[in-house]
This record gives sequence, structure tokens and C-alpha cells, in this order.
Amino acid sequence: MEKKYARLAALLAAAVLCGNGAPSMADELVGNGDNGWRIVINSDYNGDVYGNKDEINKTTGAVTGHVEMTGDTGDTVTGDIYGGWAKEAAAVKNSTVTITGGNVGTVDRSRSVYGGYSSSGYGGEVSGNTVTITGGEVNRYVYGGQSENGPVTDNTVTITGGEVNRYVYGGQSENGPVT
Repeated sequence: MEKKYARLAALLAAAVLCGNGAPSMADELVGNGDNGWRIVINSDYNGDVYGNKDEINKTTGAVTGHVEMTGDTGDTVTGDIYGGWAKEAAAVKNSTVTITGGNVGTVDRSRSVYGGYSSSGYGGEVSGNTVTITGGEVNRYVYGGQSENGPVTDNTVTITGGEVNRYVYGGQSENGPVT
């Protein structure tokens, strides 16, 4: 019984250190509707981070989320960062990731940043998403928007500081149109 409470205490401590939201048992940190699908990271986190993971807004019909990473030089997120993430045919629109400090991934374990991402073979639209980097370091790719099979339009990446150690894409799709 004490072991169960120790695990809960560790998860709650991680939630406090990361600013809001509680990580799930699957090593991911996900924003929630109570905070406008916004999550702020200002310390180390071991796992993926999602502003919004697959929660569709009934008014817009799309997934929209926001992630802000404000960590110091030594603070590292060891997973990928997604402003908005959707599976199946859901659209991801107007999601944002802003990085002013900290590290995404490490030299040995590279990770990427996505303003908006649509997974699976259903062709979800990814549009109007933004990644802004003014500080910190990303140890892999940066995508304004990416879809496995859907259209990708009007996504942007703005870099005025910091460092990206691989490629930067405004938009990318495995099998859909990109504009």
C-alpha cells in the first residue's frame, strides 16, 4: 500500500515541478481543458509533452493546444513536444509551441518539436500552427505542422535565438499536399 502512495506522491511532485497538469503512467504530460489546453514546462521532464492530445473542440471541430518551455540551460524534456496532436481524421489547427529556454532531447536521445501533428492514415488537416524559438536547444527536427496523410497549410516556424541541431520544416506531410 505504501508503494502505491509513493508513486502518487512522485507523480504529483512532477506535476508541481512542470507547472501544471499531472503526468500519466505512460510518461507523457498533457494539458487539459481547465487551463485552456496550455501547459508550461520550466524544469526537467522525462517523456512526451502535449498541449492537447486528441481532445476536439466542439466549436472549431479541431484539436488546439499550447506548450511553453521556459526552462534553464540544464532543464531537458527527453520526449517530443506537441502543441496539438490528433489521431484518425481530426484536424489540428492554431496550436503553438514557444521555447525560450531549456533543451528538447539530448545529443544521445534526439527529440522533435511539432506545432501541430496529425497521426495515422486518416488524413487529418494540419493548419495555422506555429513554433517560436527564442532560446534553448532542440536536438532534432522542428515542424510548424506535420500530417501523415492529410493536407498541411499555413504552418510557421520562427527562430530568433537558441539552436536547432537538425532540420526545420514549416510544414510536412508523408502523402498529403503541403502549402
